[in-house]
Amino acid sequence: MSTAKRLYRYNEKTQKLTTIFQSNSTKDNVFHTVENIYLDEARDTLWLATTQEGLIGVNPSTYQRKHYIGLKNTLRTDSIYSLLADDHNGFLWVSSNNGLYQLNLDTLNTNTYTIEDGLSTNEFEPISAVRLQDNQLAFGSNSGLQVFDPSDFITTSSKSSLEITDIDLFSKSLSYYPNEYTNKPLMLSHKDMGLMISFSIFDYQNKDKVRYKVTLSGPTLLTYDDLKVNKVFFTKLQPGDYSLTVSAYTRDGVNISIPKTFNFNVAYAPWQSPIAYTAYLFGIIIILSLLFGSIAVAKL
Repeated sequence: MSTAKRLYRYNEKTQKLTTIFQSNSTKDNVFHTVENIYLDEARDTLWLATTQEGLIGVNPSTYQRKHYIGLKNTLRTDSIYSLLADDHNGFLWVSSNNGLYQLNLDTLNTNTYTIEDGLSTNEFEPISAVRLQDNQLAFGSNSGLQVFDPSDFITTSSKSSLEITDIDLFSKSLSYYPNEYTNKPLMLSHKDMGLMISFSIFDYQNKDKVRYKVTLSGPTLLTYDDLKVNKVFFTKLQPGDYSLTVSAYTRDGVNISIPKTFNFNVAYAPWQSPIAYTAYLFGIIIILSLLFGSIAVAKL
């Protein structure tokens, strides 16, 4: 039994109402209904498709909230419409007003499908989904029925190989070849500038879905968490030892590659190196010693 802000379970024998879902919204002029439910007995979770508060997973016995999946984490919307389970492969398919989602019920990772992936629309209709006799799934949308076989979307769990594909310098030419700096760092002089490092997982079919996380550790610290291009550029770096680590993710935050690390060193200018500063210090000490020594002699 559903109201503007609550979903109840009614026991006909005891004539008792039990609240399954209650909206957290303070807006009184908006309906916060539960459009669809799915009971995942294997994982002891009741999934609720809410119109304004995302996909919510609750304990089917106590109705305590366990999971939230929506606009604040992995989805592009909080308006969820229909749920269809792919029990054989452990996924839950979720339609919304902004895309179709494949939820891994074990990891809670999601894959997003939109018009960029071949759908005719991003906007689906409420309570408009059915499993066909041939096990295909059908979701109703504002541009017709979207029908597909969920088995076609099962991918292997092995991670892609990410590689450094090119290294360029603005200040001079580098003849880079793959794995050249696997066992040794790239040595840069203090005059070098304009370092560009390119990388790839070689998945050209899904390149628009790939995001990169790049972390630079060393005297200069940098992190790019959601890089959409497969390269980074550094104009000028402080001297010292550096380590660049790159990982690839889907746009839903699922790691799909083994991290790749690239080491390099930026040399000190001769007059700014630790050895030079040590020489400067000794020189100052000698000059001061001679100065104070001459003053002591003059007083005698």
